[in-house]
Amino acid sequence: MSEFKVKAVSQFINRKDYSTLLRKVDENGAHQPEKLKFFYCVHCGAPVDFDVENAVSISDTCSNCVLLVKRGWMEEAIRNYEGS
Repeated sequence: MSEFKVKAVSQFINRKDYSTLLRKVDENGAHQPEKLKFFYCVHCGAPVDFDVENAVSISDTCSNCVLLVKRGWMEEAIRNYEGS
């Protein structure tokens, strides 16, 4: 496994662990502005970019996970996370 791939997979595991610690914001919660919605990566759970005006997600995958998917490393990253 290349050094870059090892780092990318390791960072995925870190993001996955971090996202389990994030407090997911309840869209109906009292602490957020009326139209603000949060969206999370389907792979790692990290917050993803969204369009504030239209309250829609720009992508369902964060930019870091897009790289893993494009290079074909996502399955291996998930296996490594499940094995950790």
